Amino acid sequence: MVVIMSFLIVETRTTTKINHISLIIYMSNYIYSLNKTFIQIDDPDPRASTPGTRKSEDRPSTFRAPTPAKLKRSRSASNNSKYIIKTTPEDKKQLDLKVARFFYGHNISFRAAQGKHFKNLCCELRPGYSPPSREAIGGVLLDQVYNEVREELKNNLINEEPVIITQDGWSSVHNDPIIAHCLFSANRSYLHSLQNTGKAKKTAEFCFDLIQDVIEEVTNQYERKVFAVCTDNENKMCKMRDLVRRQYPEMVTYGCAAHIMNLLEKDVGDSQIMKHVVELNKYFRNVHKAHGYLRDHGGVLPQLPNDTRWTSQVKCLESYTSNCHHYLAIRNEMIANNDDDMPITISRIIDNIAIQREASRLLDLLRKFANALDVLQSDSCTLADGVHVWLQLLHDPELDNHHASIKRKFLQWVEPFMVVSYISSPKYKDEWRNMLTTDGVSDLEDKAEEWLIGKGPEFLDAFWSYKMSDREIFPSYLFEISGRNSDAKRFWNIMKDRASRNRKLSIEFCELMKNLHSCPASSASIERWFSTVGFIWNKTRNRLGVDKATKLATVFRALRIADDVELGVES
Repeated sequence: MVVIMSFLIVETRTTTKINHISLIIYMSNYIYSLNKTFIQIDDPDPRASTPGTRKSEDRPSTFRAPTPAKLKRSRSASNNSKYIIKTTPEDKKQLDLKVARFFYGHNISFRAAQGKHFKNLCCELRPGYSPPSREAIGGVLLDQVYNEVREELKNNLINEEPVIITQDGWSSVHNDPIIAHCLFSANRSYLHSLQNTGKAKKTAEFCFDLIQDVIEEVTNQYERKVFAVCTDNENKMCKMRDLVRRQYPEMVTYGCAAHIMNLLEKDVGDSQIMKHVVELNKYFRNVHKAHGYLRDHGGVLPQLPNDTRWTSQVKCLESYTSNCHHYLAIRNEMIANNDDDMPITISRIIDNIAIQREASRLLDLLRKFANALDVLQSDSCTLADGVHVWLQLLHDPELDNHHASIKRKFLQWVEPFMVVSYISSPKYKDEWRNMLTTDGVSDLEDKAEEWLIGKGPEFLDAFWSYKMSDREIFPSYLFEISGRNSDAKRFWNIMKDRASRNRKLSIEFCELMKNLHSCPASSASIERWFSTVGFIWNKTRNRLGVDKATKLATVFRALRIADDVELGVES
């Protein structure tokens, strides 16, 4: 426009005869010609195709220049497009899943999804994105993530690892009876189901019917064979395992080694000394004034034994020995202040030096059982490891006074196939002979061989060859590279591969050994699942129900394991 006006001014200066009207007409024609040349917008006549009307080529073209406002909006939209993030329907689906996984992985209540602050956060992070509702997070999104985890479970079970089923009972936050089933494979436990048994009587037959359904589901849905069943050692569970053996003779069934060890620890710790310690700890824990004194003196919170908490007796004694000098200082301070609120029985326990000495000895004794219990309840503790832990306690000279109790509990737990696993483990190749010479357990080797004969006469020959380290079948270097840290399951996998090529050893025997070394020594993994479910299905979220609690616990554990792997933390 500046160029046009400059051109016109020059022309007006050189042409003096043009009057003002002529100048206006000249400017209009000039601008019109420019518009026709550079910005031509055809406006066809809508009546062109109508008979009797003038054709479009006969009608003069209409030219409209874009207004400044339109040009400004066009340039603004072009410049701002790179700063705008569009959320497509597919993007929203993926974002909804990520939000839902965040809720599940950190056990956040669904109600937080409808909170103002959460919505504002999502709006600030992604303008235009609307987060999922609490109904969606607790409904369709939960089902989708849970199905993904179940599909992963199915993929993990489709391999050569055996499947072990564990069963145990529990009470929900509503005190409803719950029976849980877990699948154990490749040193990892998976929650299969939680069932509210309601008013049904929990007999051995009832529990057998439940576990039979799980066995059939694993066989049909996952296309895997169940190798073993492990439960606690309650009388009802023992009868249930007998029913499993009758119905499925090819399976092995056994009790939980950690549960037996916990019962043994309670028996050893059940003494008059423990009763005095509990009485003293209970006073300083529950009486407000005494508890305030202890806090001012810098003492630790006194612990009490709990039937549902393993090694709680050790924690009780440890808190007592740590607070012992504080208890004495508190009693002296109260006497100096003429404060007679402390009962005379508590004062006598504090003043009794013999109780302190015996409590320290009892603590050292119970720590041996607690350390053994910590080993047995690990998912990586095999049957062979469990047998070795028990035999170590039997050979400990400091436990001679409890030798009979240890042997009784050990024989209550041990099965012949466990001894087969112990003898066939390269880790204990140089120790099992000495360990099995203890009085009362020396016949376990004969029982193990008798069990093998029942599996197949050729298995016993292979077992003897291993015991004698037959160099034609078991090369010496295989024993040299294996030691205390060797993996027995891997060893027998190698032997199975060699047997498939040289036929010097039964493949079925190697498969049996590998499966035995894949079994955990205890069912403690299902106890950890109870803790996970209790953490999610708590008093605050008591309306979840069994089905939703099962899904949330399964997804929670899967997401936390993924986080631990990413952070390099051992689960």
